[in-house]
Amino acid sequence: MFKATQGFDEKEWAKLQHHNIFQSSEWISSMASRLPGEIYTFTLSDEVGILGVIISQFDAYEAYNPQTIFWRKEPVFSTFCMDTRQKFISELDFIPSSLPALVLVFPGYDGNPSGKKHKDQSVISDFVALIIDWAKCMNISGVHSLYTFESPLETAFKRLGGQTYDLTTRSVLNVTWNDWNDYLQQLSANRRSKIKKEYKLISSSMKLSEVNARKYTNDIVSGRCSTLRRYGNQTSFSSEKKRLESLIDRYGDNLKVFGAIHKCELIASSVCVLSDSQLIVIYNGVSDAGNNVRYSHFASNYYAIIQNIDVRNVRVIDYGISHKDVKELRGCKSFFLKGHVLHLDKSGQHQHHAMAKLMSEKTLHTVNDYKGSAYEK
Repeated sequence: MFKATQGFDEKEWAKLQHHNIFQSSEWISSMASRLPGEIYTFTLSDEVGILGVIISQFDAYEAYNPQTIFWRKEPVFSTFCMDTRQKFISELDFIPSSLPALVLVFPGYDGNPSGKKHKDQSVISDFVALIIDWAKCMNISGVHSLYTFESPLETAFKRLGGQTYDLTTRSVLNVTWNDWNDYLQQLSANRRSKIKKEYKLISSSMKLSEVNARKYTNDIVSGRCSTLRRYGNQTSFSSEKKRLESLIDRYGDNLKVFGAIHKCELIASSVCVLSDSQLIVIYNGVSDAGNNVRYSHFASNYYAIIQNIDVRNVRVIDYGISHKDVKELRGCKSFFLKGHVLHLDKSGQHQHHAMAKLMSEKTLHTVNDYKGSAYEK
């Protein structure tokens, strides 16, 4: 039986098999507030399920907002030809509205369905058709699925007249070293030289370590809020603090924070969760003071983690989406994540689907080699 429930329906969700941390009740309960809209839980008996969020505000957080992903002049992700995209936008008679949009996605940038039938094409196609019928009844302009990897959602959307496109990359770092020097030796000579120069400057002004999340909660949240504001995003100290405290309570010792300390102040930090030998970097933050210290972000997000993880318990570090070149310089492997769209409003359907087609055709398909990510299960 198909069911659409406003909010996160933990009772129905408990009936499903989950395939990574992003689909777990613990994660969703802590992090669903990061989704910028009205949340719904979609399930089909105990076979398959997905979280959805109705985006209705044009200034909603960019990475979950179809309006910015499709139509902002400066693209959210630069994995395809930006000049071609801008030319396409400039030649339109009008910029269509993507909103209100139903976005199928979990917090943490994962769009693959949950449930024992999550790979069953027939079940997924029926499930998507039911969600789209529901969206039509709700007067939704378009249905979007974001951040999927090798999912039958692609065929499901295409069968219903939708379009698939390359959205961004996700990067993972396989832990194959024993210590810092061992890590450096596994990089190419060119990469090793660049990293050593960075690290020389970092080590002269910062101390890198794992830090106590409870002790540094306010500093971590302040850095996170500063980073969000720096990139033009809305932020709330109280909301960010509530999410961090929820993560600490739910994950305990598996909630890891790595930081860069400068003049006795935590100026940069990366918040991570250890799950099934995967260290998942949830977010990072750099304080206003840290923004004036060169390489502070790289210090906490890469080198503090690489130097301080217990390599016996971690086989892969999931560095999340986008910034492919920066991550690959430090040894990561990257793979593409897909987006899917079925725009229901006839006045903007052609433009949305044409843009999606352009985004797919113009992507540089150079990276698909990876091992051990949260998407592997």
